[in-house]
Amino acid sequence: MSAGSKDELADKFKEALTNEIPGVDFEFTQPIEMRFNELITGVRADLAIKIFGEDLEVLYKKALEVEKAIQNIEGAADIIVEKVAGLPQMSVKYDRQKLPSMASM
Repeated sequence: MSAGSKDELADKFKEALTNEIPGVDFEFTQPIEMRFNELITGVRADLAIKIFGEDLEVLYKKALEVEKAIQNIEGAADIIVEKVAGLPQMSVKYDRQKLPSMASM
């Protein structure tokens, strides 16, 4: 895989990965840059738009509206809407009778 620029290479990687793993968002950045951004804003991106409220469904719909509004702005890349509702969950119930006791460890 070859590319003329870092952004073009990231786009090619993103396209290939999205074809293999649909529904997953990818962001390409440098580790130190990502960590610095996260420390400042709590988000692993250069720019974050945060919407606050109580109803997760309403917040998600508003986030999609914002995504649509900014997706064609020059320089906007790796636009990701954080998923806050409808995520799969796994519940684990232990059968305590079958677990080894701490005394035997």
